[in-house]
Amino acid sequence: MPSEEENVKYLYTVLTAGGTPQIDFNKVSETLGLKMSATNKRWSRLKIAMTQDKNAGPAAHQFVWLCLKNSARDTAFDWNTIAEKCNTTSGAAAKRYSRLKQAFESGEAMPPATPKVSQNGEKEKKPATPRKRKTGTDDEAKKEESVEGEDEVADTKKEDAQPKKKRARVNKKASTDEIKDVKEESSEGAEEAADTKKKAAQSKKRAPAKTKAPIDEVKIPKTPRGKKVAAVKEQPAKEEEDSVEDEKESVKDEKESTKDEKESVKSSFVDDALANVDEVIANLEAHANDLKAEHDASVNQLKTEEAAASEVYEDAQELPEGPTQARTEDWIMNRSDERQESD
Repeated sequence: MPSEEENVKYLYTVLTAGGTPQIDFNKVSETLGLKMSATNKRWSRLKIAMTQDKNAGPAAHQFVWLCLKNSARDTAFDWNTIAEKCNTTSGAAAKRYSRLKQAFESGEAMPPATPKVSQNGEKEKKPATPRKRKTGTDDEAKKEESVEGEDEVADTKKEDAQPKKKRARVNKKASTDEIKDVKEESSEGAEEAADTKKKAAQSKKRAPAKTKAPIDEVKIPKTPRGKKVAAVKEQPAKEEEDSVEDEKESVKDEKESTKDEKESVKSSFVDDALANVDEVIANLEAHANDLKAEHDASVNQLKTEEAAASEVYEDAQELPEGPTQARTEDWIMNRSDERQESD
């Protein structure tokens, strides 16, 4: 069976197989009961642990599954690429994912609860349950339970008590010369101690009386700060540093998200602008074609009118001289002038 650390790495590869995932951190924060900044911080720590091939911690198992569950995906999982990264086949990778999904949905893959810790930093011990005897009366069972309880109390007292110092081992096979040397050294030490006591008593008798120093010259020593006070002051400083680092990481994540949003907006704006340009070009081409067709129609109409006018002019020349011929010639001249002005 794979460990939780291996399952975390596998789920992270599935989550990031298609590129940067689009995770709904609001839903993840709601299910975990965390703030948005804490969720972003946990995601950044998970990415760092996965890139550095380190253990992400016991809470990462549930967190990766929630990120995978609340991530938006346009396409299906590419099990071939996932299998290459995990050194397995595509069928085995898909089967492993289905097993993990079933375990999470049924609640079997949840991490175990952390044990309670006492004020001294040690794990609390559960009281031992007394053994029940099959035979015997109730009074005998009660006596046995009381005896076992007293034994447990005595055992706990022995464990809490400080261990006694071990006695130095004496070499029983020491020679007589060594024993004599030890006795002589002990006697010499006793004589030296007696001499020092006598000298100290004589010096006390001869020592002059101590003079009291004036109040102005008395120097009051400064009381050094205790280690406990320094430790208490260091703790809030460390907490402030951790909070500042968390805020920096959250700001970085927000900047990256804003960059991605800007790039997506730019790409969509460029696509819309190009589509509008194509529509404008198509409209202009259609308008130009319409103008060309109108121009060709007007040219054809002028040609037909010129042909008709030339025929009328030829017919007018064949007429006999008189007022009718002069009128037709005037009409033809006026018509030609009108055409020139229109052109």
